[in-house]
Amino acid sequence: METQTQAALFVGHGDPMMALRNDDVARALHSIGERIHASAPKAILAISAHWFTRGTFVQSSPEPKQIYDMYGFPPELYAIAYHPSGCKELTRRVQDLLGSDVSVDDSWGIDHGVWTPLHHMLPKADIPVVELSVNGLRDARYAYEIGRRLAPLRKEGFLLMGSGNIVHNLRALEPDSPHGTAKATAFSASIRDAVTAHDYERVLSYRSLPHALWAVPTPDHFLPLPTILGATQQEDAEVYNDLQNFGSISMTSFAFGLQKKRGLSEARQGLPLERVCLEGALEAKRKGEHRCQTSTYFSPWERFARMVSTSSSHKKSRRCWKDAPRSTASNTRTCPL
Repeated sequence: METQTQAALFVGHGDPMMALRNDDVARALHSIGERIHASAPKAILAISAHWFTRGTFVQSSPEPKQIYDMYGFPPELYAIAYHPSGCKELTRRVQDLLGSDVSVDDSWGIDHGVWTPLHHMLPKADIPVVELSVNGLRDARYAYEIGRRLAPLRKEGFLLMGSGNIVHNLRALEPDSPHGTAKATAFSASIRDAVTAHDYERVLSYRSLPHALWAVPTPDHFLPLPTILGATQQEDAEVYNDLQNFGSISMTSFAFGLQKKRGLSEARQGLPLERVCLEGALEAKRKGEHRCQTSTYFSPWERFARMVSTSSSHKKSRRCWKDAPRSTASNTRTCPL
């Protein structure tokens, strides 16, 4: 029996509270999940914005741990359990395809960039998941090349899912706004139109687009998209959850090669979304909980610090993890905030 070619998806995962909502975004994810389940992938390779690393890493654990990589949210969010199994075969194939450009690292797990949307898409957690990190030392073209090299996985029965956001600017959040600003809407539309027109060069050159520095102050949430584009063969994109919220977040998502399923209604768009809570993150910073715990990944506070340190005087004020002081005891970087 011939193995069915699986889809490639880019999922706008939004804020963690999305896991607790039952709005149009959640229902669209559920609809996509039903179609994924119907296609019966052997496992999912999830490229997560929240595993942003110095290098490219893949998980190998047969039972990856769930990571609650966010602070200050209601207890109900931390009560969500999502425990898919890992997949040794998928890990091995990623190693085969990427060779010396990837290493195994099980110090991380299934973070909220992955379990938040999968909680709606595949609530039974009955499809294995392996995370692949986003290489924070390389650019969009490298991310695209990684996707191109991983493309054979789809014909082997593995689904590829990138999780991030086209627009992700925490400094410009408008917590009470159910919509995006004009900048967020314009930049998201530029990328959406480029994807649907198969103009991948425009996506890879996103920094030349209007409002790019505002929309993508740090690349962690954007880079999963070019990886997914690299895994497609100029296929037509199905756009879903095409909306912006909180002023500076784009939920716009794409599916490539995902088979239709009869009896599913078209997902409606945009309900007002609850306020995102950042007070807990600020409290964590005051307590000093902002150090990268291993030498391989950027902690949530490092990512936040890298973004906050970017001002309108971008060339003068831009800082990255390499500028941060190093702890000689742990060989890690403290955040530059």
